This record gives sequence, C-alpha cells and structure tokens, in this order.
Amino acid sequence: KMQTVVAWNGHLWSSQDTGTTWTDQSSLGNQYWISVAMSADGKYQTAVVANGKIWISSDYGAHWANPTTYPSANIWWSTVSMSGSGQVQAVGTGNGTTPINLCTSSNYGVDWSCNSSYSSDNFQHVSVSYDGSQISAGSTSNMYKFTGGTSWSVMRSGGGYPIMMSSNGTVRASDCGGTLYRSTDSGVTWSSMNIGN
Repeated sequence: KMQTVVAWNGHLWSSQDTGTTWTDQSSLGNQYWISVAMSADGKYQTAVVANGKIWISSDYGAHWANPTTYPSANIWWSTVSMSGSGQVQAVGTGNGTTPINLCTSSNYGVDWSCNSSYSSDNFQHVSVSYDGSQISAGSTSNMYKFTGGTSWSVMRSGGGYPIMMSSNGTVRASDCGGTLYRSTDSGVTWSSMNIGN
C-alpha cells in the first residue's frame, strides 16, 4: 500500500493508496535523491541524498526529518536498506572519497554509528536481512559483513553487488563482476553458480 519514489535532481514523492495518488514532499527541496527503503508495513522510511543527508520518516512518509545523531556534513550517500520492522538500518557511501563509509542504526534511523575504515572504497549496495540480524555491504573492492558496533569484516575479496539475503541472512547471493556467487553459511564461504548460457 505504501510507496515512495525519489528523483535524481528532483523531489521525493509518497503514496499511501497503492500508488493511486501521490504527494510531492516539496518542503524537502530539489535534491540528488539516490536511494530509499521502507519497513514491511511502510511506517518507517529512510531516504539518502548524494552529496546530501539522511532523511527519515516514522509516519508512512507523511513527514520527513534528519536523524537525531548523524554526520552533519553532506555525504555522498549511495544506498540504504532496513529490516522488515524498520528498526535495523544501514547506509553506505559511494564515491570512495568521503571520511565515512558505512553507518548502521538500531533504533529506526534516529541515531547512527559510522565506520571510517574504508575511506577509499566505493560502496554500491547495503542489505539488511528481514529479521535485522545480518547486514552486508558490497563495494567495487570487497563484500563486507557487519560484526557489531561500528565494525565490519571482509567476507569475500573482490567487488560484489548487489547482495541479496534470505530472511535471516543465512543464504546470500551477489553479482561479482558478472559472475553470480552464493553463500549458504551467512557469508563465510562463497561459490560461483553455473546458471548456463
């Protein structure tokens, strides 16, 4: 029922009637919106702006605000994902030059904890499992998994994105340079998939 779309160098639009009518959230201004995610029921939504900020909504996209704790400077955000409930969220940066790379929230996007260890990496995709227990991130260099706090570890060398996960994160799949890879042990080991010609 709830839908939200964003436009590059444009506006954020939201619908609460399965896309029949749309509300232009014009008060947010004209921005380089690049990614948006929402909880299963649509109540919690988060959108990110390239060379901009994080925006969150907790009322089905009717009103938007910046988080309580988040990087104050404009960041080249590239991707956002959240759990089914919306409680666990993750965002990544995508130009490989920002001082912040990956951020997570465990309280519906209100507060964020950020990592700055991968300043030269270019993150193209983050993925949060439906139950919120697992978070993965794919860049042009490596695939990472969240290990708690602000820490991440490499789960596979070599670029890989997007990363898709099962509801609890046990099964994962990713496109790694044109080859599909799969993990069935929460990203510990990976094997290529032969899908034919």
